Parts: sequence; structure tokens; C-alpha cells
Amino acid sequence: MIGIRLFWFGKPRNRSPEDDLVRRYTERLQPWAKFEQIVLKPLNIQSESADKARMLEAQRFLERWDGKDFLVILDERGQQMTSPQMATFFDQQLSDGQARFSFLIGGSYGVDSNLRQRANQLLSLSKMTFPHGLARVLLVEQLYRSLAIRHNHPYHHEE
Repeated sequence: MIGIRLFWFGKPRNRSPEDDLVRRYTERLQPWAKFEQIVLKPLNIQSESADKARMLEAQRFLERWDGKDFLVILDERGQQMTSPQMATFFDQQLSDGQARFSFLIGGSYGVDSNLRQRANQLLSLSKMTFPHGLARVLLVEQLYRSLAIRHNHPYHHEE
């Protein structure tokens, strides 16, 4: 079973439409993955520069991340993948012996450049910018879709 941890900066609301959708796809992931969300407290940005905020948030992430997982950071400069390509990505990593993955959605000002360099993969959901709640929904749905493809589940349709 694949282990997936999603780290994100924000305040859990538990009653937003986005949280409901994340919960829905998280439940669907259960047969194929052990999924965990780790919410990291964002910084009070008004008192910090963007560079310093990114650096301090990177430290907060590194305090919670054990360093063993394959690290995927969501970043607009990252690679864009189709859903079948993401399924192939998981196949390749699993065949290389990797079974645990950490995905990071950075704070309001993005991810520190030093942390981006530590990532095993930079992933872009789109060239557009999304609110964090929506980015979580899109990512978790694509995780479910890619694992459904891997397991020949009929959720994904190809022409």
C-alpha cells in the first residue's frame, strides 16, 4: 500500500465545500493508499518579508517531514502531467522501491528556493494560480484518479 502525506499551510475549517471534497476523495483512496493530511500553521505575513516567510515556512515543514518520503512540491514552475502520466509516475517510483510520498502545498508566497531544490519532483497543477483549498481538492482528486488508473478502476475514461 502506498503512503501519501499531504502537507499544506492554512487553517483547517472542516466545513468548507473544499474540505468536503477532499474528504470524499480521501475516502476513495483508502483501498490503495494510506493518506494523511498535515496542516502547518501559516506565518503572520504582515510582519515578515516574503523571502523570510518562505524560509520560516520551509523550516516549519522540515520540522514535521521525516526526510524519507519522495518529496513532491506543488509549484507553478513544476512539471505538468496528464492523469495517465501521474499513474506512470507512481508506477516508476514504486518499481524503484519508493512507497511513501509527501506532497507539499506551500504558503501564500510559495516555497523557499532551498526547499524546492530538495524536492524529488516539482509538480504543477496548472499554469494558473489557485486558492490553497482548491489546489488541495485538485491534487487529492488527481491522486485518486492516478491510483484508479493503476488499479484498472473505471473512474478514469480515455477516448
